[in-house]
Amino acid sequence: MPRPIPNIIHDINNLKLGDILIFRSDPLIDPTFEQKAIAFFQSLTRNKEDGHSYSTHAGICVGRNDNQQSMIAHVTDTENPKIIEYIKEPLENYMAREKSNRPFLIFRPKVAFISDRIAEMAGKAQESFQQHITWEYSSAAQAIFSELGDKSSSQLNKKVSSKINLEEIAQFDPSISISTHCSKFVVEIINQATHNQLHKHLDVESSCSVKYLEHALYQDELQYELIYYPGIHCPYEVLKEEIIKQLNHVKQRDDLASQQKYEACYKVYLKMNTALDQRGDMNALQKADYLLLALDGLLAINTGYNLKKSGSHEKIIELAQRFCLFHHEIHIPLNTRNMPDKPIPVSESTYQLHAKK
Repeated sequence: MPRPIPNIIHDINNLKLGDILIFRSDPLIDPTFEQKAIAFFQSLTRNKEDGHSYSTHAGICVGRNDNQQSMIAHVTDTENPKIIEYIKEPLENYMAREKSNRPFLIFRPKVAFISDRIAEMAGKAQESFQQHITWEYSSAAQAIFSELGDKSSSQLNKKVSSKINLEEIAQFDPSISISTHCSKFVVEIINQATHNQLHKHLDVESSCSVKYLEHALYQDELQYELIYYPGIHCPYEVLKEEIIKQLNHVKQRDDLASQQKYEACYKVYLKMNTALDQRGDMNALQKADYLLLALDGLLAINTGYNLKKSGSHEKIIELAQRFCLFHHEIHIPLNTRNMPDKPIPVSESTYQLHAKK
């Protein structure tokens, strides 16, 4: 189901112990080869209601160093690009190595002792095993292949049960794998912490993709506070620029349907831009979501090239998804989302236009 728009933080050093981080590709920078590969293979897996293919990395905040920098534990590439392993480092170092200030979602456990336990276990994982935890192609490949197939298969609609199943507890293996990948490491840390303390664990295979981990965190009844870091870009301003860019493409067509679409969309855009600029009670993500709410139906109208979907609409939605504006890949009508109070009525969004045949 659609989720509430998260709160925003603008300083990566404001993370807390036990925060679980799900990184998206930078919306305005061409993703690395690794990010492109992960996103591509995740796009082939079964759709998850609250997971997205652009979510390409995961880690855990384990506290701060002496310089008050947020420290994260994760399985990633190091200074030597040939070595991919467990590392505990300042988040700023990871961002610098990626040459990108990536947006990320923060899932913050609401139970304090669970946050502490997750951070403690993630921070001491290497010492606990007294051997290297390394990234393995076979582990990542297993995650992708296990998630291919029919959308109705077992993992699609799983949720964490609030009931304690003694048989499952007895069979559950809370160990941490030595050969692993980023999301598997995070799942196993969470499972070990919650299993020991609450006799519960994420109802997802430990060898899962980042996309499936994101979905499982949303579905977990432990409930996490959802927070968002937008990177160095303002989601609202970047989205406005992309909307104008795509509308100008529509305007350049000489058919009547395209001209009608442009005029209707631009009229709504101007009205919303004026209204939202005056809303000091809304953050950038809420404004961007509200702008899409008003324009979504009009932008989706296809007026060119006999395609089933509007190309301009697809590009705008893709940008929004990379900004974490949508936490799902399955398109859900925006008018079902949880929006702020004092809605802004937009009668122009009821325009009925005919797509070019």
